[in-house]
Amino acid sequence: MAGAPIIYMDETSVHVWMTKSRCWQPMDSPVNVPLNRTRHKGITVFGAIGACLKEPVMMLGESTNGVEFVKFLELVVAQVEHPSRKPYLVIDNARAHLGPEARRFI
Repeated sequence: MAGAPIIYMDETSVHVWMTKSRCWQPMDSPVNVPLNRTRHKGITVFGAIGACLKEPVMMLGESTNGVEFVKFLELVVAQVEHPSRKPYLVIDNARAHLGPEARRFI
């Protein structure tokens, strides 16, 4: 596999709300934190790197699901330098990576 085109990819989701149980504050002088009652949508950041890509690929998504994952894969495929050589994609076993949308695309 020496010289094989390899792409490393992962994503992370961030929530844009707080709860009191997840708020760090000093024990001796607690801070009154007004909590927002409305939960906003989360943000998912996708990223891929590899020597076979023209440049690193990044995307902001609405969630970690199969549809968003396929959108990201389409961006990655567009950045592959030599499409005649199929790259190896290194991913974890997240449910979105193994779902029917991803399998159809791959």
